[in-house]
Amino acid sequence: MDNEKYQKILEKCSKEKRDKLGHKYFGDKVSKLIFKLSKKLIRGPILDIGAGTGTLIEVIKNHGYKEVMGIDLYPKVDFVKEGVITDLHFSDNKFKTIFCIEVIEHLTDQQIEQGLNEIYRVLDWGGVFVLTVPFDEILEKNSFVCPHCGGKFHRVGHLQSFSKERITTIARNHGFTILKTRVYALGAMAKLPFGLHFNWLFKRANYDFIGKSLMVVCKKK
Repeated sequence: MDNEKYQKILEKCSKEKRDKLGHKYFGDKVSKLIFKLSKKLIRGPILDIGAGTGTLIEVIKNHGYKEVMGIDLYPKVDFVKEGVITDLHFSDNKFKTIFCIEVIEHLTDQQIEQGLNEIYRVLDWGGVFVLTVPFDEILEKNSFVCPHCGGKFHRVGHLQSFSKERITTIARNHGFTILKTRVYALGAMAKLPFGLHFNWLFKRANYDFIGKSLMVVCKKK
């Protein structure tokens, strides 16, 4: 089965599972938190890759930034354009800040390679790349069998698991300089008014109960 066909089947099956469970897109829940954690670094023009419903774009614009755009494989709103991480239709060095929130765990190794090469190309010199991925996820625990096609899929379509060492090595191999790598319980933190102040407590919790994300802030020098 070719990769494009596989991705479409995976999206259909995992979406059905998400809808059944009442799952909301992760980016919708953590956008305000992502902005708080990165606001000192943000400069326009800004690109959000995997923007989905555009929540992060709206948060950034509400804080006065004007040059903000987003792309997604399956856009959910009109102001997010259809696009793929592996073929960004933008000129070289166009953006000062690029966000890629909980995206590359959905990609194959080849797509990650192509996608990060494209991000490096369209990010301006001195620009900042903010990336988050699930931290040390055990993929098998979140898998299910599709009742229609019989295929085994992750409940939200994850194909990859990342440790700190793996994600920082991947970023460096694509030319990025690492400014910061942190583990955050973004989902749990986003549910509380002062969740940012309790990350130290959430980090101690078992992954089965509180999922954690790696946030990597990179620079193109």
